[in-house]
Amino acid sequence: MNIINIGILAHVDAGKTTLTESLLYASGTISEPGSVEKGTTRTDTMFLERQRGITIQTAVTSFQWHSCKVNIVDTPGHMDFLAEVYRSLAVLDGAILVLSAKDGVQAQTRVLFHALRKLNIPTIIFINKIDQVGIDLESVYQSVRDKLSADIIIKQTVSLSSKITLTENTSAEVWDSVIENNDELLAKYIAGESISQKELAQEEQRRVQDASLLPVYHGSAKNGLGIQQLMDAVIGLFQSTKEQGSAALCGRVFKVEYTDCGQRLVYLRLYSGTLRLRDTVALAGREKLKITEMRIPSKGEIVRTDTAHKGEIVILPSDSLRLNDILGDKTQLPREMWSDVPFPMLRTTITPKTAEQRDRLLDALTQIADTDPLLHYEVDSTTHEIILSFLGRMQLEVVSALLTEKYKIETAVSVYAKEEPVYLDTAIQSMLDQTVRTDDFVIVCDGPLTAELDAVLERHLAQNPAVLHLVRLPQNIGTGAALNIGLTHCKNELIAKMDSDDISVLDRCERQLKEFAEDDRLTVVGGNILEFTEDPAKPVSRRLVPCDNEGIQKYARRRQPFNNMTVMYKRSAVLKVGGYKAMTRSEDYDLYVRILHEGYYCKNINDDLVFARIKENAADRRTSHATYRGFIKTRWSALRSGFSSPWDFLVACGAQTVVFLSPAFLQKLIYRKILHKPVGDSVETRILQQAEMEQHATGG
Repeated sequence: MNIINIGILAHVDAGKTTLTESLLYASGTISEPGSVEKGTTRTDTMFLERQRGITIQTAVTSFQWHSCKVNIVDTPGHMDFLAEVYRSLAVLDGAILVLSAKDGVQAQTRVLFHALRKLNIPTIIFINKIDQVGIDLESVYQSVRDKLSADIIIKQTVSLSSKITLTENTSAEVWDSVIENNDELLAKYIAGESISQKELAQEEQRRVQDASLLPVYHGSAKNGLGIQQLMDAVIGLFQSTKEQGSAALCGRVFKVEYTDCGQRLVYLRLYSGTLRLRDTVALAGREKLKITEMRIPSKGEIVRTDTAHKGEIVILPSDSLRLNDILGDKTQLPREMWSDVPFPMLRTTITPKTAEQRDRLLDALTQIADTDPLLHYEVDSTTHEIILSFLGRMQLEVVSALLTEKYKIETAVSVYAKEEPVYLDTAIQSMLDQTVRTDDFVIVCDGPLTAELDAVLERHLAQNPAVLHLVRLPQNIGTGAALNIGLTHCKNELIAKMDSDDISVLDRCERQLKEFAEDDRLTVVGGNILEFTEDPAKPVSRRLVPCDNEGIQKYARRRQPFNNMTVMYKRSAVLKVGGYKAMTRSEDYDLYVRILHEGYYCKNINDDLVFARIKENAADRRTSHATYRGFIKTRWSALRSGFSSPWDFLVACGAQTVVFLSPAFLQKLIYRKILHKPVGDSVETRILQQAEMEQHATGG
C-alpha cells in the first residue's frame, strides 16, 4: 500500500484541526467529526488545546482513501510554536495550506509558504470557510497571486448562491499556467493541436511535485463541503512519480513526547527501507539501536506493529534518540531539515510553590525542553534561581499548563527581557532571514565587546562565512566615526541600516529593494516602526513618519524624518554629502538633513518595517544633557545651511527644551501618548509576520 504524508498548515483560526476531523470523517475513519469548540477533536489532546481551541503540539493521525494510506501531520498555528511546524516539514510528501475565505493570505500564511517553498514541498491551497457571508473569492485569488505565487491553477468553479456548489473548472484558460512551462505542450497549443486530458494531468502532477504549481481547491471543513475532492487531489498529486529508491534503511526523528506515565516516545519518518521489530539499526555516528516496540498511525488510532515500510511514520519508545537523529543511511534523506528557527527572546524565573517540588520541577523542565528546542532552562550559579528562556507568552502559558496538568507542580513566574547577547543574536538573525538574502553583511564593533557578545558574533560568522564581515575597532571611537568605517567596508551600493537590538520584519529588504527598482530617483527609503519593551508580540507604540518626498522635506526641518533602524540608502550619496558627523545621538538626523538639502529624493513605506526595542531608561537617554546638546547642535546646523527657517529652529528647540525640563513621568507620557501613536488594529499582521517572532521568515 502506498503511503503519503501530508501536513496541514495555516494561520491561526483558518480551520486546520477542523479540516483534519473532516478528512477522517469523510474517509470513513471516524463515525462523527470532533469539534474544536467542544474539545472533542482527535489531534488536540492537551487540556489547554481543548480549552483555547488551538493546536499547540504536532499530532499525527491517518486515514485510507482509494487504497492509499494518508498520514496527517496536524501542526500548530500560533507563532510561538512555529518550531513545531518547521521540524515537521521535512517528513512531508505534500502540504495543504489552508486559507480562510474571509481573511485571505495572512502574515503567517506567508511565513509558512516561504518555508514550504524553500524545502520544495508540493502544496495544495485549500480555501476554507467558503460558506461564510461576504466572501469575495476573486480577491482571495489575487491575494494569493500577489503575496504567495502567481503560479496557481483554480481547480473548481464555485457558485456562492443560496446553495453552494463546486464543479470542476474545465475552461481552457485554467490550463494556461500548466502549458506555458512545458515546451512540448506549448508548441502543440500554438500549432492548434489538441492536448489530451491525460497529458495535462501528467504535466500538472509533475509541476506540483516540483513545487512550481499550486492547485487551488475550495470548501468548508466544518460542513464537509469539498472534502472528497480535496482527498482525491491529495492522492492524485502527492503520490511520487519518481523511481523507487534504495532499499537501504533511512529514517529521521522529528518529534519527541512524554506520555502521562513518563515514557519517552520519538516520532520518525521512514524514508526508505523496512523497519522490523527486533531489528538492530545503525545511528549516524552513534551506537546501534535495538527495536523492541513500534507503533504507527492507522485509521485514526495509534497501533502496535511488527513491520513499518517506506513512507511510514513510526513511533518508538527510546531514551537515547534525539530530535533530528538519523537511523540508517543518511545519504537517502530527500531534503535537509529546516534550520532557520526563531530564537528565545524572553526569560522568566520560575519557582515551585513549595521547596519540596524543586527537584520535580527540574525533572519536568528537562522533559519539556527535550521536546521543544525553543525552550531552555538554567540554574543561576549565584542566586540558584531557575531561569527559563522562551519565545513568547503563549509558549510560557503552555509550559505552566503542562507543569500543572501533567506534572502536578504549581509554579510562580516573573518575566523579564533577556540580556544584550540575545538582543544582538535576534537582530542579526532577522537580517539573515530576509526574503531577499544579503550577500554582504557588515558589522562594526565599536571597541572591545563582552565575551558573550563575541560568542554570538563568532557563531554567526562560522555559520555565514561568505556573507558576514566583522570590523573590529580596537577602541570606541563614537557612532558616527564607526558608521563611516562601516561604509568603507560595504561592497554594494544599497545599504540597509540596522540597530543591534531591534528586529527587522522578514520582507523589509525585499520591499525596500522593490521601491528602488521602481523609482531610480530614490536615495533613501525607510518606514514605520513598532516599539516594544519585553515582548515584540506586545508592542506599546508605533512611530509613523511622512511617506512622500515633499512631506519628508517639510517634516525634517524640525524633526527626524526617518526611523533610523529602518533606512536603506545609496552608499554613493551618503559619501558624497560627507558621511556621518560627530553629533551625539543625532548623527542620523544630521546626515539626512544634508541629503535632503542636496535635493536627493527620499521616501518612507507606510508600513512597519522593524520591531524596535525600547529600554526602560530610554526616556532618560533621550533627555540627557548630551542628547539635548546634540539636538540643539543639529538644528543649528540645519538653520545655518538654510535648510530650515528661524521659526523651525525656535519651534523644534522650544519643544525639546520643554521635554528636557519636564519630570520623568511627564517625559514618558509625552513620548508615548503624543510623539508616538497607539499600535492600532493592524499590529497583529506584523506580529504574525515575525515567525519568526515571525520572525522569522516570510515569502512571496
